[in-house]
Amino acid sequence: MKRRVPVLVLAFLVLGAALAGCAQPSTPAILDRQRTAVDELPADLTAEVDAETSRYVGEDSTGNRYWVVRSEGINETCIILLEEDTAGPWAGCAGAPIALTIGSGLRVELADYPDQLSESNAELVGDTLLVGTTR
Repeated sequence: MKRRVPVLVLAFLVLGAALAGCAQPSTPAILDRQRTAVDELPADLTAEVDAETSRYVGEDSTGNRYWVVRSEGINETCIILLEEDTAGPWAGCAGAPIALTIGSGLRVELADYPDQLSESNAELVGDTLLVGTTR
């Protein structure tokens, strides 16, 4: 019985180390870079987010523009989508992994934490977001 305890402890340590290597960081990499003037959110997109944390990701091939920002008051990350052909913005906030899916079937995921999308079935925008369709 005494021999099993060290083996069991060793097994838990190895399992813990393996799981720690798979743990997802709580903040997307884009939020680690220095903020610049380009990262500013349009004035009408600042409600309920910490506008000082916004980072502009880029524009997809259809002209949609994207930002990543921290939510205001709670520890969540938000993806903001400003569609080229509609008046209103879309936003989705959550802990990692985070995704935003809108009625047209357009899905946006952080490339740091892909779920349903990959570079083989989606467009990579700004090395940060995967943009594809779910239909």
